[in-house]
Amino acid sequence: MINKINELLNNVKIKENELKEAKKELEEFVPNNIDELSKCDLKQLVGAYNNLKYMLDNDVRNKLNDIIDVKEKELFPELTKAYYYPELNKLKDKMNLSFDVIRKIDEGLKDKDISLGVKKAKIGEVDLLTLSEDVNASKKIFNFLVEENIVERYFSFKICNCFECRSKILKEEEYKKYIEMFEILDKINNNKASDEEINRYYEEEAKDLPNYTYFSVSCLSEYRDDDLFEVMCMEDLNKLLEKYPKKTFYNIKKTPDLSLNDKIFKYLNS
Repeated sequence: MINKINELLNNVKIKENELKEAKKELEEFVPNNIDELSKCDLKQLVGAYNNLKYMLDNDVRNKLNDIIDVKEKELFPELTKAYYYPELNKLKDKMNLSFDVIRKIDEGLKDKDISLGVKKAKIGEVDLLTLSEDVNASKKIFNFLVEENIVERYFSFKICNCFECRSKILKEEEYKKYIEMFEILDKINNNKASDEEINRYYEEEAKDLPNYTYFSVSCLSEYRDDDLFEVMCMEDLNKLLEKYPKKTFYNIKKTPDLSLNDKIFKYLNS
């Protein structure tokens, strides 16, 4: 019995050594024949890559990836530009961005990888704050995305920075309507409003809440006495923003165009 076990173990070791030798031979063969591999068609290359990717080191994998990338773009030239959100290609002329940067923004939006802050404004791998010498580069891109209806702009308001502070979140369109009503109220209080503006304001005020003449921001903390801040006019809003400036963020509203992905998938599996 023991002899049989030892025999089987020996066979395993022999096969392991044979496998190591075969893998070593493969690892040497592929990098030495990259030029020949580049002559293969895209289907063959993708098939080989899928079988080899876990056996090869990063350098060889990257070389194969580069070859596949070139082949894909030859067959599908749409890949050289934004195709999930084709509108992004306008940024080439609007902001003189390279298609390489535009493609990365395209990928980031498709993957919903988007963030904006004072020190951080990124879409995917692209740091928007370092795109150009223009400090407003990131704002221009986000303005463009809003104009093209790819993203929606939102504002959030808080009355403190504790974990129990409940943010009031408004779409940009809603925020503008509040501003409009507050400005009309200022005119009414200063006897400068037209009859039309007066009627508009009081018609809005008469509506059930929520309406655009009032909103509030609250905090659930038991340690706060002033747990509710009411905003009913421009003066209230300015006081709130002076203490806790509103934060801007974006939500991707448009669905990416995946038709090219489907086209490539059908080609590779035909």
